[in-house]
Amino acid sequence: MNKDIELRIVDLDCPDCAASLEKGISRLKGVKSCNLEFATGKINLSIDSQIIDREKILREISRLGHTAAEESGEGRRVEGTKRLGAVSRLKEILLLIALAAVLIEIGLSILDQPGYLQILFASIAILTGGLFIFRSAFYALKNLTADMNLLMSLAVIGAMIIGEWTEGAVTIVLFSIANYLEGRSVRKARNAFKSLVEQIPHEIEMETADGPKEVGLEDLKKGDTILLKPGMTCPTDCEIAEGTAYINQAAVTGESMPVSKTEGDTLLSGSINTDGFLKARVSKPFSDSTLTRIMHMVEEAASRKSRLASIVDRFAKVYTPVVVAIAILVFAIPVLFFNGAFETWFYRALVFLVISCPCALVISTPVAVICGLTRSARGGILIKGGVFLEKLANVRAVLFDKTGTLTEGRFGVVHVVSMNGYSSNDIITFAASVEQNSEHPIAGAILEHARNLKIDPRQTSGFKAFPGEGARAQIEGARYTIGSHRFFHDHDISDVDLHERVTDFEEKGYSLVLLAREDRLIGAIALADMAKPESVEAIAELHRSGISESVMLTGDNFRTAESIAEQLGIRHVESQLLPEEKSKLVENYRRKYGSVAMVGDGINDAPALALADVGIAMGTGGSDLAIEAADVAIIGDNPQMVPKSIKLSRRTLGIIKFNIVFSLLVKFIFMILAGLGLATLWMAVFADMGTSLLVIANSLRLLKK
Repeated sequence: MNKDIELRIVDLDCPDCAASLEKGISRLKGVKSCNLEFATGKINLSIDSQIIDREKILREISRLGHTAAEESGEGRRVEGTKRLGAVSRLKEILLLIALAAVLIEIGLSILDQPGYLQILFASIAILTGGLFIFRSAFYALKNLTADMNLLMSLAVIGAMIIGEWTEGAVTIVLFSIANYLEGRSVRKARNAFKSLVEQIPHEIEMETADGPKEVGLEDLKKGDTILLKPGMTCPTDCEIAEGTAYINQAAVTGESMPVSKTEGDTLLSGSINTDGFLKARVSKPFSDSTLTRIMHMVEEAASRKSRLASIVDRFAKVYTPVVVAIAILVFAIPVLFFNGAFETWFYRALVFLVISCPCALVISTPVAVICGLTRSARGGILIKGGVFLEKLANVRAVLFDKTGTLTEGRFGVVHVVSMNGYSSNDIITFAASVEQNSEHPIAGAILEHARNLKIDPRQTSGFKAFPGEGARAQIEGARYTIGSHRFFHDHDISDVDLHERVTDFEEKGYSLVLLAREDRLIGAIALADMAKPESVEAIAELHRSGISESVMLTGDNFRTAESIAEQLGIRHVESQLLPEEKSKLVENYRRKYGSVAMVGDGINDAPALALADVGIAMGTGGSDLAIEAADVAIIGDNPQMVPKSIKLSRRTLGIIKFNIVFSLLVKFIFMILAGLGLATLWMAVFADMGTSLLVIANSLRLLKK
């Protein structure tokens, strides 16, 4: 009977170790398939549960020198973390002993003390510093994997054989120190995003019939009411039931400034209540919350390799056996055919063997990718894999859906025209008074504008609506009518002085309503779908970053679309489009520019998002279908995140390319030095592991803003 198991290897520090462990587990009887992803530390297994069980796999992982934690159980994760802590402490103690022993051995050598004392302390350094390395090397050999631990062990044993005890001791201690630092750095990259979850309280106050009660995070259910005091982090997605506060959503959406939230507004998990006292109704359990979903998406994304990562992996598989073969030839040819000194060429071959490990090269891409994905997720941008991170960096044209992406998706008042002795405030007052009984989107925009101006609507009577045309009501004994230009024309209410202004507004694509007292025009209100304040800077930033083309796609008429595009600085407009026409345009722009991104938020955008080289969904306001179809999901609705995501992807790709070139260059230089006899064992270790540490450190820079 087949069963799937997902585990996390909490102490996986290098790609070689991952390959060796994967081979070891794959060979167990009853294991159908085994996939270990170094970037995330996750191992996915398919087993025959009648032959092997989870406990046997955990024991085998432990026997192979690693620590596993089961993803499905909090207790298992805690147990795995505790064991990792204990092993780390043991490694630290052994490393300190080894370091002390090698320093004493070097001191004895300088003071020209008896050789047996030097050998004694060198042996202590080699045994304590190399205990875990030799253990890993044994299992690598057993699994027929030439990893760094095996190569290092062979080099140290070789040094001991030819009497280079000091070299062997210094080599193993340097390697152990580098291994320790590398492990800490890799875990920092792998666990960077989890720090957000650690801010969430494990227990929260829940409102009950008997008063407030402390409950565990896992006990929260949909519909429960929780209490959020100032400074508290919202544990899961909620809706505010009572209270008003400024909420810091930076951890989830990337917004730098707190936003005001009140009754009925959504609270995302991970957002912080900066002030005020809130009662919030749970919308989703923590396991299905936005923050949890982001974490899972980041981990899944890290396992999707970019084109560069795949090339590096394929290269490393060929590179390692070839270089090991060269190391053998470096020793064999001079000794067998040119009477070379055995010790000299054996030592040079050992140096060549150490430098041959492709650890720095293989680690150069996955660590940078997971750091880039984590940095983007912290800013509210979910990139669904290294492949899309790479594609995003190569985008040459960006296509935007208009409504809800670049604009607010709702009407706003942009101009008020008053005449015949009335002020603009009078026009808004009477218009809001008539429209207060209407549910039309234009009525909502006028009422919101009145609220912003602190204008209170007056009492009305005899309200009558004309669906799709306008409305009428009595105010203080006078009849006021509001409606479209066509509605007024049909009822023979017009004004020559206003006609020119009306035509001008309509040509700009504005929606226009006129206002009359009795049968005399007194004013007009121009409305439009409001551009988001961030859209102008977003488009400008795209152009500054070298994007060749920006295009707005919309179903609106050309005049409306052209007006918005002109405000935003967009170069081209495609208007009056059906959903299928958007998809055709995406294909056309792909042929023209090679690589395009499509940005949208609606269900009708899903086909176009799927067809683009990179589909970017505006997440919070977007549909689930759009988010699923997209390759990049922006949690908030800020279009400035689009150029930010492109800049971050370019920076990540630049770091990856530098890491690869730097790793290969150092390898090449030290191979030449090893062949010429100008490099020692400890220099080779320093070069190899030092390169790995520098590559990781370079990648970790991505985690900073």
